[in-house]
Amino acid sequence: MIMKMYLYRIAIVVFAVAMLAHEGLAQSRLDAIRQELADPHSKNVLVVSHRGDWRNAPENSIQALRRAIAMGVDIIEIDVQLTRDSQLVLMHDRTIDRTTSGKGAVADYTLQELRQFTLRTGTGTPTRQPIPTFEEAMLEVKGHVFVNIDKGFAYFDRVYDVLKQTGTVDQAILKSSLPGEDVNARYGTLLKELIYMPMCNTENEASLASTEAFLGKQPTLMVETNFNNPDKFVAGVRRLDQFPVKIWVNSLWGGIDDELAVDEGDPDASWGWLIARGGRVIQTDRPQELIAYLASKGLRH
Repeated sequence: MIMKMYLYRIAIVVFAVAMLAHEGLAQSRLDAIRQELADPHSKNVLVVSHRGDWRNAPENSIQALRRAIAMGVDIIEIDVQLTRDSQLVLMHDRTIDRTTSGKGAVADYTLQELRQFTLRTGTGTPTRQPIPTFEEAMLEVKGHVFVNIDKGFAYFDRVYDVLKQTGTVDQAILKSSLPGEDVNARYGTLLKELIYMPMCNTENEASLASTEAFLGKQPTLMVETNFNNPDKFVAGVRRLDQFPVKIWVNSLWGGIDDELAVDEGDPDASWGWLIARGGRVIQTDRPQELIAYLASKGLRH
């Protein structure tokens, strides 16, 4: 009996040490990402997984988050919508038609009512996975990666409350394309605690000027750039180079994209082109392939 108790206590200690080691590794990984985000001069490139690993799990699902974390991404992009009873859930569209077994607008359902539906994969295959709440998502990623919260501007105060409750304020990146003065007027106090990222259309003079004005008054870590015209993108990035920020680019569309990199087999003409012109954070639908590409070029931290 004494031997059994002794072995049991040893097992508990071993388990506790293993858990602490796991938590330590996760925190170390998060700290490494944080250091990269804070270094505007680093040549390394951070990888953003668009809606999690949606090619192997339903988009914006807990499973998609877990797979992206295991893959080694630095940031996961998620989308939030508000239910009828003011609960934040992960959902890209305003309706649940495309990604779940149900139909209708998110805003027309309570959270409990949404729980009757399950998520679909990218090909429309039904699963048994529920629609996750924003709180569940943040608890899942806590201590692992940063999260870019899209479509959340209208709910920044509610988003902030969840971040505070889950202890993940320092892992969140919020953004909008609104002029800086509008953002400050509505959420100025929150910007002092959160990572806020302005979105800039590099082909639009008003957007560029607004971003420059914001960066001149409100230092931040990143700017998300969007473009269709490569020449105008290059010119826009040159203007943003006067500020100590990382340039976030999207390889999701527009010809210089994931399709060119993976399906057409020319990553240098896609990801390489973006990196050569200043991209240091790349949002992608092909995170595993991008990570491998960056590693082969010595551009992973």
